[in-house]
Amino acid sequence: MTLEELKATYYYDATSPSGLRWNKDVRSGRKFARLMAAKGSVAGTLNAEGYWKAGKGSKMFCHRIVYAVRNNMELADVPVIDHEDQNKSNNTEGNLRPATRAINNRNKGKRRDNKTDVTGVNRKTSGNRNYLAVTWRHAGKVRNKYFSVDDLGYDSALKLAKDYRERKMRELNAEGAGYTARHGK
Repeated sequence: MTLEELKATYYYDATSPSGLRWNKDVRSGRKFARLMAAKGSVAGTLNAEGYWKAGKGSKMFCHRIVYAVRNNMELADVPVIDHEDQNKSNNTEGNLRPATRAINNRNKGKRRDNKTDVTGVNRKTSGNRNYLAVTWRHAGKVRNKYFSVDDLGYDSALKLAKDYRERKMRELNAEGAGYTARHGK
């Protein structure tokens, strides 16, 4: 959909839960007799992942439409859009920012399958030895620092790993890595 088509179809409204409203009546059926959505009504539906999507067929993410409309950009030219507050359904203009995939990932919360309760710290086993591994990316490469659970005990290894991870994030941010205070929370 071109920018012109987007603007003819949607308009930004901060009071809409999706951030968008229909700019025209949406009709379907034979001779387009059935009104699906009235002009000015909320555009989009909330999906299972918590994102608002709108449009026919392969629905588009509303946050991408909001960014395109508010910044006069073609949808194809819109970069990765990050929800600064990590709320996927908050498509208010001030909450959306362009980002690289790496920066977007550095603003994510803790994964549901996290077993250590610390982002970037994972359990590892090598042979019959158990470790906690601190993982981060630097210069495009994955780096690890290991703390032995067998030698230190789980609680001590976890505390050392957590402290190391926090120190590493501060160092990386000093280099411009872009980890947010919400990363992993």
